Amino acid sequence: MRKHTIGVIITMLALWSIQPATAGFLGDVDNNGEIGLPEAIHALQVTSNLRSTTDVTCIMTWKSSWHSGSEYQKYDVVEYKGSTYICQLTHSASGADTPLVATDLWGLLASKGQGDPGETGEKGEQGDPGEKGEKGDTGDTGLQGPPGPKGDTGPPGASPFELDEDHAYFTTGNMGVGTTTPEYRLDVAGDINTGGAYRIKGTPVLMIDDTNTFIGGELGESSTGNYNTFVGGNTGTSNTTGFSNNFFGNSAGKKNTTGSYNTFLGQHAGYNNLTGAKNTFVGHYAGYNSTGDGNVFIGHRAGYHETGSDKLSIDNSSENSTPLIYGDFAERTLSIGGNVGINTEAYAEHALYVHGSLYVNGKTYNTDGSWDISDRRWKKNIRPFQNALEKVSQINGVCYEWRADEYPDMNFGEGEQIGLIAQDVEPVLPELVSTDSDGYKSVSYEKLTPVLLEAIKAQQAQIEALQTQIETLKGEMKALRE
Repeated sequence: MRKHTIGVIITMLALWSIQPATAGFLGDVDNNGEIGLPEAIHALQVTSNLRSTTDVTCIMTWKSSWHSGSEYQKYDVVEYKGSTYICQLTHSASGADTPLVATDLWGLLASKGQGDPGETGEKGEQGDPGEKGEKGDTGDTGLQGPPGPKGDTGPPGASPFELDEDHAYFTTGNMGVGTTTPEYRLDVAGDINTGGAYRIKGTPVLMIDDTNTFIGGELGESSTGNYNTFVGGNTGTSNTTGFSNNFFGNSAGKKNTTGSYNTFLGQHAGYNNLTGAKNTFVGHYAGYNSTGDGNVFIGHRAGYHETGSDKLSIDNSSENSTPLIYGDFAERTLSIGGNVGINTEAYAEHALYVHGSLYVNGKTYNTDGSWDISDRRWKKNIRPFQNALEKVSQINGVCYEWRADEYPDMNFGEGEQIGLIAQDVEPVLPELVSTDSDGYKSVSYEKLTPVLLEAIKAQQAQIEALQTQIETLKGEMKALRE
């Protein structure tokens, strides 16, 4: 038993053995001239400022050494680092509230003595071995000692692979195939062959079979068509039996199912095409809503709203009401939504500006004049034009101005003009008038030239006939005068 514990017991016994003559001093709480064991313990508590002088109903309970994790009741007494402490509040001990620190939970009952140790007495004879005591509490972990010498190499360890039923897995380090110095989780020096899709984080990004190549997230794994190449996330993901398609760009041809022979290049190009075939779309959102066949759309959002077939659209915006170039392959028509320059730049003042000769329907136009093909060998049913003078006399030449402000898209010239009115010419010479699909009429001024030529000849014949008559009348008058 430790010295401070012996001291506490001696003090308690001393107080307990005080005779009635000492009544009235500390310890004789009930003033009966005697000090019992509870009064003696009470006196120790009072001197230690652990309780008042009025309560003597509780007796201290010895709990040996203090341990973290133990449950302590009020008035439990423990030993800690050479001193004795009494519990003041019931609690569960932890490493953070030792008796030295948690003064609100523990009170000092007896301090470790400070005197010098006495001289060691002579060693007595060895007594009989006592009974083996109970195992003491585990002490605090000491400081780590210096490392020992390196031991001999042990036997080879177990495989880093682990087995779990039908699964084998590798949890630490890198694996090398064809290399002894792998730098990555899987480092392969050589070819990799797979019979399915190559995935990253569970998402298929590459799949190649005998005829198809799919690269990008959400591959067209349900596709049964052949000779398709899809590159980009969500590209051709709905394709079923469509074949010979080439889709490049995020979501290009996303909804295509059975459409074939299509080439879509650009993000969302041909997005809503389902069954349309033989289309070529190049550009961001080009042909986005297209559902037809045989279309060619080039440029940013070119053909965005087009749903027909056999159309051509070259533009850079879906906001333009008329694309810069628009065509119909079936009708063999081409529209240019702007001015054109040939062998020169285009000018805002002229819809068509040409440097060089221009050959139109057998006629060549250039700076030296124009020529129409007119070889007799290419013509039949040739006959004179009749009544030219009469017909010309029914047509009126007029002066006018174009309604340019009302029809800005027509690019009419400004100022006073000279010409004919088509509606006036048509009843007389319908061969000179053409009517377009919107009902607007045009006059071929060139075809009017032969008519004017015959009219002049007819008028000249009349002049010559009149001249003959005048000469005859002159002769007759001369004869009468003679």
